[in-house]
Amino acid sequence: MGILKRKKAQTQSVGAEIEYPNEFRRQLCIQGQLAEEMINKHIKGNRIQLDSLRIRTEKIEQIYIVGNSDYYPLALLFSHNFEAICDIHTSAYLLSEFCCDRLVMGRKTLVILLAETGEEGEVAKRVKDAKAAYVFINDLIEEKAALSIPVAEYTLRYIMLTLIALYIGRKNQSLTELYYKLAVTALKNLRKSINDIMKNESYILSVADGMPAKGLVITGRNVDFATAVYVSNLFTSALGSDVRALPSGELGRIIGRDNIIALASNDSFWGLLPDERYTLKIAPLSCTDSADSICYQSLLPLLNPLLCAIIGQIIAYSIIYNT
Repeated sequence: MGILKRKKAQTQSVGAEIEYPNEFRRQLCIQGQLAEEMINKHIKGNRIQLDSLRIRTEKIEQIYIVGNSDYYPLALLFSHNFEAICDIHTSAYLLSEFCCDRLVMGRKTLVILLAETGEEGEVAKRVKDAKAAYVFINDLIEEKAALSIPVAEYTLRYIMLTLIALYIGRKNQSLTELYYKLAVTALKNLRKSINDIMKNESYILSVADGMPAKGLVITGRNVDFATAVYVSNLFTSALGSDVRALPSGELGRIIGRDNIIALASNDSFWGLLPDERYTLKIAPLSCTDSADSICYQSLLPLLNPLLCAIIGQIIAYSIIYNT
């Protein structure tokens, strides 16, 4: 049996103007709008406006990104992005590890906490005692109602981390002005890219429909592995059975005929994936157009992992609704 089990949807009215077949579909559809609202709020005149953070970016020499089990994959992903964009050593930490480990922190440290967990007070106290800089992502997402939408939570935090990385990178002149402009333009086009994926929802589900539910492994390289961890968590919750995430370099550890879903956010990472027989590939159109692929129009390697994650959301939330 495939991972999707079809069930006739019964349309229910969720808003005065638009009707959605179910709550999951509503959440998937409105996250593009929420993303655009956040981006428009923080980008003015083609410049990212985050001076309210009051961070002396030129002093920062160490960044810790802290998340609970739900958001550790995002912390892992952006530990790569911050190092690449800001040229600052960045580490990802699970909240429990951050609170227990004796980390070296000081005035040249920035700590970014990704989610409200009930332990943010302890994190803030440790940061204050160390006189380090501190950003709590929830404080930057004023649309509090958006934080109650599970689908949008990941997307909004992804965007906020992207904005912070670009803001610091430009302040510290660690990225070119051309790249900065390309990234800002890509952010402004993000809603369209999300909407384009949603328009292809039926095709995405038809490709995934024949995929066996057992023995699923999600793989990727570098930032794509971090996305694979997030998608594997979605599938584990949806299917009620363990779905593993493995770095592409460790696929040789797989014994038996597991079904492998490969994620790629750019041509370089796609070319570095080992020559395996993948059950499903999720990648930009420039990488592959084979029948066993779900392809999306590349936006920017910085944002493409989010598009991979949204495709994973579509499949996972459809599994939840249909089963």
